[in-house]
Amino acid sequence: MKPLPSEKLSEYVYWLALHRVDGVGPSVFLKLFDKYHSVQEIFHSAQSSELRALNIDPVSIQQIRSFNTAGPLRAQAERDLRWMEQNQHDLLTYTDDQYPALLKQIAKPPPILFVKGNPGCLSGLQLAMVGSRNATMLGRETAKAFARQFSNAGLIVTSGLALGIDGECHRGAIEGAMPTIAVLGSGLDRIYPVRHRSLAEQIVSGNGALVSEFPLGTEALPMNFPRRNRIISGLSLGTLVVEANLRSGSLITAKYALEQNREVFAVPGSIHNPGSRGCHALIRQGAKLVERIDDVFEELTGLGEFQLEELRSHTEKLEADNYSKEETAILKMLSQGTMHLDFLVENTSIAVSQLMSTLVELEIKGIIKPNSGGYTLIPVSLRR
Repeated sequence: MKPLPSEKLSEYVYWLALHRVDGVGPSVFLKLFDKYHSVQEIFHSAQSSELRALNIDPVSIQQIRSFNTAGPLRAQAERDLRWMEQNQHDLLTYTDDQYPALLKQIAKPPPILFVKGNPGCLSGLQLAMVGSRNATMLGRETAKAFARQFSNAGLIVTSGLALGIDGECHRGAIEGAMPTIAVLGSGLDRIYPVRHRSLAEQIVSGNGALVSEFPLGTEALPMNFPRRNRIISGLSLGTLVVEANLRSGSLITAKYALEQNREVFAVPGSIHNPGSRGCHALIRQGAKLVERIDDVFEELTGLGEFQLEELRSHTEKLEADNYSKEETAILKMLSQGTMHLDFLVENTSIAVSQLMSTLVELEIKGIIKPNSGGYTLIPVSLRR
């Protein structure tokens, strides 16, 4: 169990309670917060007449007014708090410093994010990758290969944990250098689909995160997935659709990305494959056609310039007093990007046996990560 400061416990119980009030979605929640400036004040000071003036329905008003007496709403909020006290379980509210800045910019940002895993990665540079649940073998292979390449290039791949393309994107990213993020359309205690429970565990153990705005106990209902999709695109600099038919939920994610002023990319496919028609429609509407990862980076360079510089400053921060001479030499090399062992041997002037020993030490410390391209420096903000 992890200890939570008493003042945080006191604050969070109100956020959790308001989040569970019937009829209080993201827009109503933030409208209330803007008026009363703290969630506690909504429960302690808001008058029924004031709430009615904000078009809050009578059932919701009754729940808010009765919260300070023992009842189901308080009991639910306290159960949520007990979930938060477990290791790798976190709650990010709209006002927390760790709440991702890009997500805060969308039209209806979620007031609360439940996080299992590493909440720090939510503020990393992300690319959303989505596609069909009934994907072709070629589509799956393409998604996995692209995700691995993006991860090795320093991007966090964010997707929806669904069958098909989403799952392959997470698997490819896990094989790369960076963590991956899965946004769920259910509570974090209701992993969906069930067959991806093991994949969800791999995401968390790989320093990534499972994320949901839905309260614990929420089942994966169809109406939840469009809301989930806006978070996937909202966390990311852009959205890449790998394979999708014309009625795919992936096109909803792409639509949200456009509304959020983010980039949209699509991988073309065979004209004989119905699962490619959604991607072709996006390309006709102006999405960038993607054949290789450089096609994506060409568009993201300007959009992510500030974030790229911020991540680079974290990555290049070397505290010489804490590292040996050999470690410092290796870290300075890796701060330039992923490098193969042979390149390190040739350019560090460190004996091979000493180099191998030092690389192992840095990997154990969680500072670097081996991958198919060699070794990658893990950004400071993403280290355990």
